[in-house]
Amino acid sequence: MDEFIEQFLLESRENVERATADLLALESHPQDRARLDGAFRAFHTLKGGAGIVAFTAMARAVHAAENVLADVRSGARVITA
Repeated sequence: MDEFIEQFLLESRENVERATADLLALESHPQDRARLDGAFRAFHTLKGGAGIVAFTAMARAVHAAENVLADVRSGARVITA
């Protein structure tokens, strides 16, 4: 397996776990800026990694999620359960 893909898979697992924990926490505490920023960073990192290893479909999907979180960060959207 290509070393970039191996590294991507390793880091992706960590980022998915971080994003999941942050998103679940936001469900209970939608005003928690640290959790929102953490989820955004995890998705941003996943998007970049997916682009590097040419996982185009994944990069597009994660980019869409990142855009939603960017809207929440800017106040254009609100988080609800």
